[in-house]
Amino acid sequence: MFNCKAVINDQTYTPELLEWIFYQRTIYTLHEMKRLGAEIKDGNRILSDSDINFLGMKDAKRISIAVRQELGIEGVKKLYADALKNSDAFWKNIHSQSGKATAAKEAYTYLKIEGITMQDMQKVVRASGSEGDTIGYVSHPEHFFVTADAEGNRGMETMGMYGEPVDEIVVFDQSLDIPKGKDPEYPLAMTSYTKLASDGTPTGIRILNQFKPADNGLELKLSIFFPEKTPDEMVFGHEVHLAIEFYEMAKQVYATK
Repeated sequence: MFNCKAVINDQTYTPELLEWIFYQRTIYTLHEMKRLGAEIKDGNRILSDSDINFLGMKDAKRISIAVRQELGIEGVKKLYADALKNSDAFWKNIHSQSGKATAAKEAYTYLKIEGITMQDMQKVVRASGSEGDTIGYVSHPEHFFVTADAEGNRGMETMGMYGEPVDEIVVFDQSLDIPKGKDPEYPLAMTSYTKLASDGTPTGIRILNQFKPADNGLELKLSIFFPEKTPDEMVFGHEVHLAIEFYEMAKQVYATK
């Protein structure tokens, strides 16, 4: 049996709550893409703003995935061209204001998942961005694309459900200096940092994802360390984003076992 519990700032987020937030962000993103000029279609029918407002959870998710896939990487980058410029400027400003790349604000999310193994989750995390992989689209409505890059993964997402999407490269580096020590009870720890895809400017973000097996499942400690000048709203928002993302990934793994 599949189950998931997420804890953020000592508050429990149930699967029902995570799915509701996912749904609200899906509706928001469909409206946003429509405003920017994308055709939001259900089959051959072009949807109005009112049609989007009346979509249920399942239909909204299905249509959102289809729109992002149909746009493709170049299409979605063109659609969000102005937003990406704004986001690049935002991160360059955050990085320069923070003075150095040392991250100071932690977005931390704990999850306990039942029904899949740590090895199951490892496979889907490592496959993310590979050719034909769709988990990036499925796991969050604000994942506009995820693809493999020579240095790691390249993706476009709205960090913390705040501001505008950023096109970034996640560089995997197991020797990375992380502000918080790794938990020795978690045998798998993955560390990485991000930089802007446009010109390689570092964002100052560092990532530590830790996994350990548990009875009938696994436990995860997910941490992202943001530069000190990052807005608190983004930091908290990304804690929720992480909970949604890894819950949806785990749910997809369980459904296809």
